[in-house]
Amino acid sequence: MARETSGFDGWLRTVEFVTREVPLVSALDAVSRLAREAFGAHLWFVEILGRRWSYVAGEGGAEPDRAPVARILLDGRFGLVSDTWGTASDEDRARLVAFLRNLVRARESS
Repeated sequence: MARETSGFDGWLRTVEFVTREVPLVSALDAVSRLAREAFGAHLWFVEILGRRWSYVAGEGGAEPDRAPVARILLDGRFGLVSDTWGTASDEDRARLVAFLRNLVRARESS
């Protein structure tokens, strides 16, 4: 089990490095791509406009094949939609969501 956490820690450090100096949409695209490659997760990022969740990044712009199983608020403006988290554990998902919330907040306040 510690090995899985260690693997996720290394992956998350890579994500932090890759997203450090790029605009928010590019960072979210990178997170989506890296999550798909590492865990088979399908992640879309959306801008929340009232009741509408409008695509902004991730998964190459494709629509989910099935009804999303997760709609997660990242902040008042952005959200995450996923139809699968692949092999990512519940703990890793929670850590990734926390990372994404911090990323969005930091970029919006810049």
